[in-house]
Amino acid sequence: MILEEKNKIYLSLKEIYTTIIFELKRQYKIFLGFTITSILFAFLLSIVPYTLIPDYPLPETQADYFREGLQFFTIIVTVAACLFFGNLICSEYSNKTGYILFPIIKKQKLFIGKFIACLIYIYLIIGVFYLILGLAGLTFYGELIDLYYISLGIALFWTISMCCFITFLSSFMKNTTLTIITSITFLLIGDRIIGLLLSLIAPEFEPFYSLNYASNILIYIFEDDFLLGTMIRYHEQFRMGYETITWITPTIEAGLIIIISYIGLSLILAFFFIKRRQL
Repeated sequence: MILEEKNKIYLSLKEIYTTIIFELKRQYKIFLGFTITSILFAFLLSIVPYTLIPDYPLPETQADYFREGLQFFTIIVTVAACLFFGNLICSEYSNKTGYILFPIIKKQKLFIGKFIACLIYIYLIIGVFYLILGLAGLTFYGELIDLYYISLGIALFWTISMCCFITFLSSFMKNTTLTIITSITFLLIGDRIIGLLLSLIAPEFEPFYSLNYASNILIYIFEDDFLLGTMIRYHEQFRMGYETITWITPTIEAGLIIIISYIGLSLILAFFFIKRRQL
């Protein structure tokens, strides 16, 4: 009995491993493209201005340097995640393979394998970006500050939540193209439009619904007073005759709650829609 259970576990892990390898090979060109993009952005933002442009001032502190270097980081990761995870589930159903009653590999193992493979590539892209940024920081300032590692850890955690959200969208949308367009539009444009409207209608409402808002921790964690809890996390200004509040970043505790909530809700809803598709 125990041997039989071990064999089942082994076969399940083997099927997931096979799916991971297949997906890594299938998505390799996208990974290569975004890796090159990450390297270019890291060099252009963090190295070229301070080495090739005369009299271009280097930020006074390493924290300021990292904050400037991460300005476009979330956009790169968001677009990459949408392309990798946009076809995770819906592609199986648009190609009709998801409707097979007795597939060679069970659908749950297939989706787990594809998710892990895509996450590996996203993490490698993040690792390349942070590695170049970190090496440049070492060159310009010496020893890396602890906030660099904290920012990297939060970046990896935040990325999982975004990937889970895109997986949720992929679980009920009809095809890959629609999922990619919807996820990119919502995460990069729609989320910001909602935030702008809320700042006019209900300026005191802090956007705890927003993954973009949670991602701001990656940059603002380098502020001296952020971890102390004394940082002013919003800007007050007048727009179109109205006094508005623009929220900059959540506290680290609130940001982690947003991230965990997205992971949990997205996976639960994705599982629900997958089950409905199989009925």
